[in-house]
Amino acid sequence: MASVTPRHGSANQPLIGKWARVLLVNKDLQDLAYYRQILQKLGCQVRTSSSFAEGVHCLGREPYDLIILDQGCDRFEGRDVLAHAMEIDVGL
Repeated sequence: MASVTPRHGSANQPLIGKWARVLLVNKDLQDLAYYRQILQKLGCQVRTSSSFAEGVHCLGREPYDLIILDQGCDRFEGRDVLAHAMEIDVGL
């Protein structure tokens, strides 16, 4: 299980909560629905995208505390979303 490092608040408090803005990018619609439901139950504000290009566009519209990204297939299409996120927040 991956750990989440908070970007806001103290290191003793997890990021997941009603204030967490999450961008979830995955081409599989069933995965999007499943993970969205889990994150919303945790109190997160979730924006989903089934397109990597749309995921990049979402990054330009509002800030996110957490990005969950499907890597895509062999060509790792999700790399563009990751690269754009790193351009926006050089602290990543």
